[in-house]
Amino acid sequence: LSDEAARVVERMMHTSKRMKFVLGLATAMTPIGLYQRLVKMYQEGILDFRHVITFNLDEYIGSPKTNPNSYYTFMHKHFFDHINVDASKVHIPKWDIGKH
Repeated sequence: LSDEAARVVERMMHTSKRMKFVLGLATAMTPIGLYQRLVKMYQEGILDFRHVITFNLDEYIGSPKTNPNSYYTFMHKHFFDHINVDASKVHIPKWDIGKH
């Protein structure tokens, strides 16, 4: 399934008429295979993430992004640190939402 999901993302990125491409990203163990395949496609020159905007779906409330168990850390470890995505285009929910 990870291979097919990566091929779908590749097709969508290559056929998109827009300069920007938006990815909604999940965390936890299920999408790791997809992220590994997308990283490989980037390393092989098949995909370019310069114009990609990402939105993550979740984050632990009250856990700073420096926490090794945070989804911020997870996504950087498994995906963002291995591709050329612009950090300003990476959107992960704020862990301190609601704090004043």
